[in-house]
Amino acid sequence: MRIFIYKPQNLFVVLVALFIITGCSSNNESTSSDQQEQTESSFINASSDEASETPNVYEPGTEVILRPETQEELVQTKAGRFAGVAFSENKKEITEILDQYPSVTERSSEKTIDMLKQLVLLFAEDYEDPFTDWQEITVEFPSIYNGKSQLKPKLNVEIILDASGSMVETVDGESKMSLAKAAIKKFTSNLPEEARVGLRVYGHQGTTAFEDKMTSCESSELVYEFQPYNESALAGALEGFSPAGWTPMAKALKDSMDDLEGLDSKVNTNLIFLVSDGIETCDGDPVSVANELKQSDIQPLVNVIGFDVDEEGEQQLKEVAESADGIFSYVENQEDLTEQFDRADEIAAQWINWRDKEIERIQSAKEDRKQEIEQTELLWEEKIAREDKNIQQAIEYLESEGIIDSSVADSLSYELSNRTLWLEVLKDDIILDTDLKNADEASDSKSEVFDAFHDNAWD
Repeated sequence: MRIFIYKPQNLFVVLVALFIITGCSSNNESTSSDQQEQTESSFINASSDEASETPNVYEPGTEVILRPETQEELVQTKAGRFAGVAFSENKKEITEILDQYPSVTERSSEKTIDMLKQLVLLFAEDYEDPFTDWQEITVEFPSIYNGKSQLKPKLNVEIILDASGSMVETVDGESKMSLAKAAIKKFTSNLPEEARVGLRVYGHQGTTAFEDKMTSCESSELVYEFQPYNESALAGALEGFSPAGWTPMAKALKDSMDDLEGLDSKVNTNLIFLVSDGIETCDGDPVSVANELKQSDIQPLVNVIGFDVDEEGEQQLKEVAESADGIFSYVENQEDLTEQFDRADEIAAQWINWRDKEIERIQSAKEDRKQEIEQTELLWEEKIAREDKNIQQAIEYLESEGIIDSSVADSLSYELSNRTLWLEVLKDDIILDTDLKNADEASDSKSEVFDAFHDNAWD
């Protein structure tokens, strides 16, 4: 068995030698060459009738790329009749075909290539791209919140707290305001670090006296600017107001639209918690404003909490919630109030869970692809080796039967070694490119998840 190892530094020497041998044969053996030309011509340019009678004989014009540059070029040569199995397993059928080959005893680069193409047509392996069905790794956002909305990359929570005079009333021995502040502290401390929270109070100026109505009805203030939870800053904000005056609920809701302006619902989950113990007392229309909130780009998820509210107040708060396409909840103590705030904690928990699950899913997809790439690499190595061995055995058979002489066999083996080396290099390139694509897609998707989770609109 002849083993030819391709060495780039020897390529020029080999080509020069081939040129000299071909030239000498042309000058000194013109008669023999003409006869050989005629014989080989019948091999290369077989008529269509002859080709149809002789299965798997090379037909001129058949596309065979011995040194494909790309995956697309590689698959242009379809799998041969004897692809996928060893020469020995089909020896009888193969040799019957090889026995029909015309005798070729003059080494010629062109004719060597043509004969190798014929052998490739018989033994070429299937190199179809196994990665064509790959789907791009993309980030998926889960549906949450009663199925009405989707979790978006940014979480913004605004608490709108009634600080009117009635919030001084007591429940279970403590003022409603004290209970509400305690619930707010607990709720905000459990939000994810990346979430932004704001606290707006209304009715905290003036008194319940009629002469203070105008002043009190204008009181609506964002006492804790939108930012991640800061325990000391929030505690200071909560200590800065007490129950005081009237109830400008509509104004507070209207102001919240300004607070959340620019936080488009396409990329933001905007939550509003409206906590009140009574009706609007400043001649505003909170139901109409709630509808404006629903129609706005921010499209907040509105939770209206009626804290120990009377029947009239409960009815209005229900209408506010309905107009905003939100949720109304009646609470009468701190435990109930805390439970309602926990709704947002549940959403935040799902947000964190989404992030973790997405990263896990992306990593799993990357690892699955990596395994598929490695399996494909091993499979292609087997195919390339089998193709090379099968064609080499065919060359040896042709030589042993005298169909080709040793010089033609040497030339064929040399060209075969070049093809094999070329396929190995192409295989390595395809595998490397695919591996890099897999890693890049996974990395980009992970970055998208983390960026979406950490980004905010208050940079």
